[in-house]
Amino acid sequence: MWPSPSLRKFDGRAPRDLEPAEIAQIAGRAGRHMNDGTFGTTADIGGLAPELVEAVENHAFAPVKALWWRNSDLRFTSVEALLAALERPPGEPGLIRAREADDQVALAHLARDPDILKLANHPERVRLLWDVAGVPDFRKVMADAHTRLLSQLFRHLTGPGRRLPTDWLAGHVGRLDRTDGELDTLVGRIAHVRTWTYVSHRGDWVADPVHWQERTRAIEDKLSDALHDRLTQRFVDRRTAHLVRRMADDGDLLSAVARSGEVLVEGHFVGRLAGFRFAPDAAEGANAAKAVLAAAARGLKSEIAARVEQLYRDGDDAFALSADALVLWRDEPVARLMPGPDMLRPAVEPLSSDLLEPAMRDRLRKRLAEWLAGAVAESFRPLMKAREAPLKGPARGLVHQLAEALGSLPRAEAEAQVRALDEDDRRALAWLGIRLGVESVYLPALLKPALQRLRAVLWAAAAGQPAPLPPGERVAVTPAAEAPAGFYAAVGYRVAGPKAIRVDMLERYAAQARQLAREAKDGFVVPSSLPSLLGLSNEENAQLLAALDYRRREQDGVTRWLAPRRPPAQAKRHPSKKQHRADSPFAVLRGL
Repeated sequence: MWPSPSLRKFDGRAPRDLEPAEIAQIAGRAGRHMNDGTFGTTADIGGLAPELVEAVENHAFAPVKALWWRNSDLRFTSVEALLAALERPPGEPGLIRAREADDQVALAHLARDPDILKLANHPERVRLLWDVAGVPDFRKVMADAHTRLLSQLFRHLTGPGRRLPTDWLAGHVGRLDRTDGELDTLVGRIAHVRTWTYVSHRGDWVADPVHWQERTRAIEDKLSDALHDRLTQRFVDRRTAHLVRRMADDGDLLSAVARSGEVLVEGHFVGRLAGFRFAPDAAEGANAAKAVLAAAARGLKSEIAARVEQLYRDGDDAFALSADALVLWRDEPVARLMPGPDMLRPAVEPLSSDLLEPAMRDRLRKRLAEWLAGAVAESFRPLMKAREAPLKGPARGLVHQLAEALGSLPRAEAEAQVRALDEDDRRALAWLGIRLGVESVYLPALLKPALQRLRAVLWAAAAGQPAPLPPGERVAVTPAAEAPAGFYAAVGYRVAGPKAIRVDMLERYAAQARQLAREAKDGFVVPSSLPSLLGLSNEENAQLLAALDYRRREQDGVTRWLAPRRPPAQAKRHPSKKQHRADSPFAVLRGL
């Protein structure tokens, strides 16, 4: 009716055409997650006959005129009686006796053995023989080999022990535990071991069935892995041979790259392309990999050139930085940040790729460096504005130190510059958003979580080592044991006592502590508001105060804290009202 071989199947005896109802069932299963009611075929099958399409769409199927039937009322008084019951024709119209099943064929073969008939001499033995005949022939030989195996099973099960001998079972199973041979040999062993898996699930036939179930399963897994390797190698060998033949020609190789990055050369899957880096198929051997790489390099020339051009023309929103200092283009890594003149000016180096020619690498480097410079300038706009401001020497030097530290540094490291500032310098720095704190000098605008992440990436690029995740919204964290020295300072935190504390919150904490010390000359008792500012426990708070040089005193069972013995150098930021410039009239009068 529809002679296309792709619309045929083997029904157990011979190939035949699929019925319309069968095609409708296949279409229904294939489209069970859709609701538009359409169906079709793959490209290699071609179109369906119009009458077949009409039958499927209108559910116009031929009525079922008969059903296959096999007698279930079996008699086990003798082997002959059992065979006769299986041969019994149906007694109702519309039923057709099913063709002989494998167990019935096996029973007929066993019944030809006089010794078997002698052993099957009462109903219990006949029922056992029927069970043995039901052992599946996964090898599909159904000849003397399988009949002999069934005969041996029955003889052992009717012997003195009523079970399969362990040594005999171990010998049969052990012979299958090997992975040498060709594909057909491995397939045969897998089929054979499945027969023994079936036997192992008969707990009344074998001793320790769990052991034999695990043993046969392990052998089947090993054989399946070996079969997979053989099939993969056969595919790889064919693919490699085809690619080598095509590369011997002078013509171009046909290649295509899917959106997922899968690369096809001459119709063969050869690997994946991520950005500008090609990863060959993992199934390749050492020799085959060379041919595949050569074919990919030749077949992907136009694709790589097009990608370089596309990257060069793409807008800045196509690029991003990953946490491990990689430059991403359309979510694929294409370059890495390297140490540059300073942390705000890292270098950009395209990732190694045999597909990129030197001129292409230069274009990538130029475009990515241009994007990176703009992205850093935009993110660090307050700091860039301060660097460009017309500041005098001390203030300009302080801004330079801030830039080298990515926007924040301990006050002690900048004390010489801070002391040299005059009132005009201080006002200019304040207008630029720079805070001269007691503990730190910093730009509050550069402490936000998004800027922390960027600072971490820039620091990692300059340090040449990976950086942990920055704290984000948390104002105080326990320093990570694996965090390199200088990391927390680079992202705007100060390690003091048991915690790394964001510098603006450390200023607030230190200000409250100074206020408490001023109000209580003989030492202050820590109020609950002080540690709660940073989410500290009492012990962590005590360690932090000690790290800030506060002195602990126990008196009458009460812990008090005294201000540091020497006032911080930062406290003398402004000249005393009693101190005057050397050339002022008041200074001259004082000299007289």
